Amino acid sequence: MFQKGDFIVYGSTGVCRVEDIVSLDDLPGFDDERLCYKLSAVYSRETIYTPVDTSIFMRPILTVEEAQELIEKIPSIPEGDCSTGSQRLRVEKYRECIRSHKCEDLICVIKSIRRRNKNREESGRRPDQTDQQYFKQAQELLHGELAVSLNIPYTDVSDYIKNSVASA
Repeated sequence: MFQKGDFIVYGSTGVCRVEDIVSLDDLPGFDDERLCYKLSAVYSRETIYTPVDTSIFMRPILTVEEAQELIEKIPSIPEGDCSTGSQRLRVEKYRECIRSHKCEDLICVIKSIRRRNKNREESGRRPDQTDQQYFKQAQELLHGELAVSLNIPYTDVSDYIKNSVASA
């Protein structure tokens, strides 16, 4: 069970802070004694109440050491097969990678879409709008977690990654 003050990754919301652990019957309109987390999304004004035994994915955020190790591994993380095949197959692969909640899979999506965008640009075509939506989602989830883990502003994550990879 998470503790008050912990930062966690919650479903597709991304990083949330556990503000409190309360009984559902303490909330108006609920007659249930189960415990729930009161979560505050870090990058939005959203407050979420969810049972501690929910089936929605939750995990602790990366530690500083894990975040730094992940960044060091970025050059060696393969693009995978996220950018091959029909749009339907690509979208399903993007969804699968994002639903895994693994940072390496988010990096795979980001790298695959970057390569695909570069190939499209070289052949005179614009980036695919669907690809851009998944790119943005993967990047927001990854950068949000890294920003909190490393205790740096969200807007500095890209430069932090570039500088870390360049100096490695």
